[in-house]
Amino acid sequence: MLSTIDNKELPGISQLLGPGIHNWKEVVLELSGPYYLVNMSLRESSSWLEQTILLGGEFDLACFCVDASQEPHRRVVSITQLSWRSGEEQPAWNLTKIAEIWEGEEYNPDDDPEERETGHTAIVLKGENGEPVGMERQSRKPVELHTRIFPY
Repeated sequence: MLSTIDNKELPGISQLLGPGIHNWKEVVLELSGPYYLVNMSLRESSSWLEQTILLGGEFDLACFCVDASQEPHRRVVSITQLSWRSGEEQPAWNLTKIAEIWEGEEYNPDDDPEERETGHTAIVLKGENGEPVGMERQSRKPVELHTRIFPY
C-alpha cells in the first residue's frame, strides 16, 4: 500500500497536470508486500517520453500490462520487483528484474488432468532465470500457464 501525506503534495505541479493527477514529494511504502516499478514509454506527438510507475500488487501489475498492450501510445519497457528483506542482519530493499508475466489457473496436482475442475486465476511472475519470483509463490498450488501478459 502507498500512503500519502497532505502537506507533502506539490499543489502547484498537481494543478498543472490536470484533474485527477496529484504530485507528491513523499509517499510511504508499507512493508507488507512487494511493489513493482514499471518503466514505460509514452508517445507524445513525434517523440517517446519515459516514466516509471509504482504499482502495489501483482494483479494490478498484470492489469496494467494488459491495458498498456492494447494502447499503441504506451509501451512497457521493463519491470522490477521491489521487496523488503527483513529477516537478515541488515534489512534492505531487494530489486528483482521481472522477465515475464503469465496468467494461468491454479490446480490440484492430485486431480486427474482429464477431469480437472477450473481453478482460480493466478498471475505468475518469472525472473531472468525463468523461475517464479516472489514470496507468494511458495504457498500456491501449481499453475497451468495460459497467456503471456509481458512481454507482449
